[in-house]
This record gives sequence, C-alpha cells and structure tokens, in this order.
Amino acid sequence: SPGSQFKQVKIVRESERVDTKTGKGKSRGFGFVEFTEHNAALNALRAVNNNPKIWTKKSRPIVEFAVENAKALQKLRATMA
Repeated sequence: SPGSQFKQVKIVRESERVDTKTGKGKSRGFGFVEFTEHNAALNALRAVNNNPKIWTKKSRPIVEFAVENAKALQKLRATMA
C-alpha cells in the first residue's frame, strides 16, 4: 500500500553455486520480506499469494507468514537498540 515500506528483504542463496556474472550465490528459489507494518504484510500476502493474474501456471509462488522464534527476535531487537 502507499507509504508502506520494507524493513528487510533477503534472497536465500547457495554458497556452492555462484553466478559468474554477479559473483553472488544462485538463488535457492525463496526469500523473506519483512514489512514495517503488519497490515502491509497482510495486504501483500493477500494480493500476491497464488494470484493467477500476476503469475503463470509454471511460476506461481506460495506466499505465507514466517513464524519467528521469540527468543531470536528479542536478541535481534536487543542488538539493534
């Protein structure tokens, strides 16, 4: 939605298979997006998840919420403070 921002975006890559053009590991086919607001994440999930208007039958990702470990989240927040 307008004004919403991504907090963090990560593409999961393979360390063994490196792209010769970029020097980065090749994508493993999934990643993570963290939004600054829960409602923005929910709207994105509803708009993108398995939407045939956006994706083809061969390329239709499944989007879902990741469940975070509460202790890991607390540790991350403590290091960012």
